[in-house]
Amino acid sequence: MKLSKLYSNKSELFAAVDFVPGLNVVMGEIRVPENRKKDTHNLGKTTLGRVLDFGLLAKRDPDFFLFKHFDLFADFIFFLEIELDDASYLTVRRGVEETTKISFKRHEASRQDFSSLPDIAWDHFELPFERAQEMMDSLFDWRALKPYPYRKELGYLLRSQDDYRDVFQLQRFLGAHSDWKPFLAHILGFNANLVEEHYEKEAELEQQQLIVQTIMQELHGSVEDLSKIQGLLLLKQKEAEKKQKLLDAFDFRIQDKGKTKELVDDIDERIADMNAQRYSLTQNRKKVLASLEDDQILFKPEEAQELFREAGVLFKDQIKKDFEQLIAFNRSIKSGPKRPSADSRQECNIRGRFEIDVFAPRRFCRR
Repeated sequence: MKLSKLYSNKSELFAAVDFVPGLNVVMGEIRVPENRKKDTHNLGKTTLGRVLDFGLLAKRDPDFFLFKHFDLFADFIFFLEIELDDASYLTVRRGVEETTKISFKRHEASRQDFSSLPDIAWDHFELPFERAQEMMDSLFDWRALKPYPYRKELGYLLRSQDDYRDVFQLQRFLGAHSDWKPFLAHILGFNANLVEEHYEKEAELEQQQLIVQTIMQELHGSVEDLSKIQGLLLLKQKEAEKKQKLLDAFDFRIQDKGKTKELVDDIDERIADMNAQRYSLTQNRKKVLASLEDDQILFKPEEAQELFREAGVLFKDQIKKDFEQLIAFNRSIKSGPKRPSADSRQECNIRGRFEIDVFAPRRFCRR
């Protein structure tokens, strides 16, 4: 992998940087006479390295000038052109505002300018950050570093001034040695697994030493006396058994059984009461429907008139009419009470004459 070109979408503010084959030197030189007494440091050499690291998918650092002055650089998009081992080129697109969305474009010719390239023309457009790192790792194909990713090596390739204080331990590795020594052993040709196991055993040893210190504090003295340790363990064991018995004593099965039976009995009783109520209501409904049927009036004036005629008994038409009015009155009261009229008063007289109870309201007729 070789750097080929670094540029941005704002060429008037950030000029393109072309890298040549071989050694590239960034040199600060003062050419203006009135500025010759000024220091040649702080001209942007380290900043250029940080921008290259940004293009190689470094994580977001709030102290990095792009994010520290986000309001000034939010609209910037940087493009890093890289020459791969197969002589093809890879351009990485990464913006400051959407720093976790990375785009890739492979091409054959170098010194390209893809700052105006449409979104659809990119081979992989706005990949998530972790997926983009995996993609770049596969494109670099640094098999000698496996199982370590390519970012592990870039720390030694892109160094700041502070990183040169120690040849092997970088500023970013000021923490535990287990973070960088196994990798360093790997690139130097040693067995990195042995180094990792060494630090794992060392961590276990520190954990056991902490346990020993805790026991010593509980014993208020030395742990060399085995009988004291055994006595302490016995006391702890008895205390644990006592607490276990206390937990076992909390048995709510009998109460649950009683509550369940009470609930079931209550539901059965309510079901029986509802069934009895339903039966009673059903029977009453049948009686009401039977009483409302039109065929309940079995007396027919025509048949009675024919019977009296055959028997030789005179059955005047007025009496037949009175029976018909009485039947009509009986039917009318089934549909609800009505205001009294002359016909109803006449029907009341008929009811009194023949002593037939038709359940007429008393307020409608007077004897």
